[in-house]
This record gives sequence, C-alpha cells and structure tokens, in this order.
Amino acid sequence: LADRGRRGSHAKEIEAELNQLPAELDAKIRLLLTDSAQPDRGLLPGPLKLRISAERLIELIGNINPWTDIEMSHYYHLFIQRVADSISSLLQPKHAAQLIAILDAQKPPHYCRGMLIVAISRLLPPPPAGQLDDPAFRDGWLRKRILEESTDNRKDSIAELTRVGLPDNWDYLKTGFISEKWRLDESLGITVIEVLGEPPASAAKKAALVDLLTDEHFKPFWAGAGWRNNVWRYHALKGVNACAGKELISWEERTELDRGNTETLAKVLEKIRTLLDPQKLP
Repeated sequence: LADRGRRGSHAKEIEAELNQLPAELDAKIRLLLTDSAQPDRGLLPGPLKLRISAERLIELIGNINPWTDIEMSHYYHLFIQRVADSISSLLQPKHAAQLIAILDAQKPPHYCRGMLIVAISRLLPPPPAGQLDDPAFRDGWLRKRILEESTDNRKDSIAELTRVGLPDNWDYLKTGFISEKWRLDESLGITVIEVLGEPPASAAKKAALVDLLTDEHFKPFWAGAGWRNNVWRYHALKGVNACAGKELISWEERTELDRGNTETLAKVLEKIRTLLDPQKLP
C-alpha cells in the first residue's frame, strides 16, 4: 500500500480499498502507515478522513481502550503528528477541552506533549485584539505552554507561534530569543530562525528575520568564533537564503564570516536588509 500510495495514480484505488475495511483497521492504516519514500508523510495526500467517531479518536489520544495489536509506544509520536496535521478535519473546537484534560492528566508520553499542545492550539480561535495572553485563544495557549513546558515541548509551541502568530507575537518571540533563559538552550532560538526560513516566505517572516539578524543582540553570533557561533550563523544564513529564494549569501561570504571579517559582515547585513524590498535584491 505504501509503495502504491506514493504513485498518485493509485490514490483513488487505495481510498476505495480502505473504505471497504472495518473503520478501526482503516484508521490504523491511515494514521500509522506512511509513504515508504517520505516517512514524514501519510499514505495518501491531503488531510486525514477517518470513519471512527471523534470520541473514539479522543480515546486513542488519551490511551483509553488502545489498540492491543500494535505497540503504540513505538508509534504514538507519529500518531499525534498525523492527528495534529489534520486536526481541523478530525475534531471540532468543542473537543479542545477534552484534549486539554488528557494533557493535564499526563496521558501522552512526555516526548509527545509538544505535538498534542500544537494540536489543541489548532482547535482554538485566534485571539481578539488585546488578548494575546489569554489561554482560551490560540496564541495565549501557546504562550502559556512556552512558559510552563520543558525545553523539548516548548520548541513545538515556539515553532507553531512563529508560524501562525506573526506579526502580532513578534515582540514576544524576539524578547524570548534574546533572553538569557532561551540563550542557555540555543535550540529554542534556532527553532525561531528555522521557522522564519520555512516556506512560504511571507512578508511578516521576512520582516521578523531581518529585525532579528540585524539587531545588536545578534551581533555576538556574527562575530564570535567557535562551533556554537558557527551553528547560529549556519541557521541564520540558511533562513536568509530561503526567504530570498536564492543564494543571497554566498559560500565565500560565509567563509569570511567564520574568519571574523568585519567588512564582509557589513555587506552581509546590507544584503539581509534587502529582503524587505525585493526590488533591491542583488
């Protein structure tokens, strides 16, 4: 099935076959079987459509009456990822409270909390003006979890808030980025830069990336020696080139930055600023 699913011409045929199966077996295949060539993708393209009820899906998320013929501890992260990716087609906003109860009861494995938090956020409404911190709304829920969760699970919330919450949440994210708490765990800051470089390259993402990389607080990463600063520069320049849609910063310029060349840094920062005006891109 996985090999046939990769070939788009068989998608309708597979869909018809799956619809003939019992609903629980159909759900197992759709949720847990992936494209053999692209393991991060499901068997079939597009959002998931399941025939099990919303209540049954919520039971599975909460590890209530789990499937006994599958070792779910091996597949739970994939399961939650697939649910989160298609949450709007699987559940309704009214189900958010049940998922929050599952999260608060510590039902999902610790390493999967982050993706469940993101799934819940996608069931919550965007915040009205002036209510960015209210956890009853999407952005406030993510902000709350950024403060309360462990590092690995905070990364998922930071990434999601960067994807969906710009430009309104940029000051919050930037303040976190330059804080000592985030700097002590560099993966949190790198998460912000990575998401800003993800497609599609929106105007809000470009503005945030330029603001961050030309800020005085980022200067130590540009000028400092050592592998840690090399890692920061690598992610920063990768994001810049992704937003530009081409190699805006050349390999030769990267090499000169690694050597601490201040003239090259000045030229690179000027190129980064051109992201705000595509007509000025070199």
